[in-house]
Amino acid sequence: MAEIDLSSQLNDVLQLYKDDVLSEVKSICKEESDDLVNTLKNTSPKRTGKYAKSWTAQDQSDSSLSASFIVYNKRYQLTHLLENGHLNRDGSRTEAIPHIAPAVAEVETSVLERIQEAVSRT
Repeated sequence: MAEIDLSSQLNDVLQLYKDDVLSEVKSICKEESDDLVNTLKNTSPKRTGKYAKSWTAQDQSDSSLSASFIVYNKRYQLTHLLENGHLNRDGSRTEAIPHIAPAVAEVETSVLERIQEAVSRT
């Protein structure tokens, strides 16, 4: 009588499932980070245009077990000043121009929906 090693077979199936899901999640995160960059470039304040053009995304995945992308502005010193407003030297206040938080909230919702769909499909 031949013995069946169910644990190794189950492990193989789960490994394939994990690889498929992780690949799909990485693809979704890449697409959504690129979409976020484009949205931020379009919705950022444009006095000279340098700030709006400085948005970029970078893959921060450090291993085959994670999917991580960071979206940032190369002129990072301005992001919190424009997003939240700030106090001027003469005591007046510069009005906030919220452009980051709404874009991030939209992308977060989209990413979660797409990942849930991908996991249920796989």
